[in-house]
Amino acid sequence: MHSSVLRNKLQRWTGAERPMRIEVELDDEADVPVFEDVLWGMYQVKLPAENMTVERALAIARLADAYFDETVLCAATAWINEQASLTWDDALRVCEAPVSVRDRLDLRKAQTTMLGRQGTWNDDRLAVAAESTVVALTMQWAEQHKLATVPDAVACCIRLKHLQCGYIAGVTRWFPQWTVEVVALLSAGQASPAAWSDVRQMENSPQAL
Repeated sequence: MHSSVLRNKLQRWTGAERPMRIEVELDDEADVPVFEDVLWGMYQVKLPAENMTVERALAIARLADAYFDETVLCAATAWINEQASLTWDDALRVCEAPVSVRDRLDLRKAQTTMLGRQGTWNDDRLAVAAESTVVALTMQWAEQHKLATVPDAVACCIRLKHLQCGYIAGVTRWFPQWTVEVVALLSAGQASPAAWSDVRQMENSPQAL
């Protein structure tokens, strides 16, 4: 069994004179079939092949992450990354995934879906080759849709570590989640890969990072 949480429960409550039965409390009844998928994946070391969707794979990844099951978590995120493209709803789901799951996902596909939806982007001079271009496109998209700021779900797809702090300071009006604290932590984290890892692992590290 790959989950350390479930393994500890079994070691504590099972023995030669007891049946192998554990009680797992889930916060949401909707997680019951997801938990069954996670258990299936633990023993099969892969995802169920039938009727797999991005939404279902993300739910599996979230619960596997909560129970520290690396095998199922990797299988779920790998399946998502193998998809050729994402629908709008799935792109939003990817961006709204917990940070520990989102870090394993290829966000470029979500960005492509959001920025190309319904032919919104007509400026051929803008090529999505740098993160600053993505920022410019999301601001343009928000302005075209008469939004005061870029929605959190869209902003979460922007990889802040690839942006210069000075550039971020100039566009924070569009991104209220990019606070002074976020910019300060980003500046500290950009010093080295180890520093970035330390910032991401901080307790209560801002979601924007």
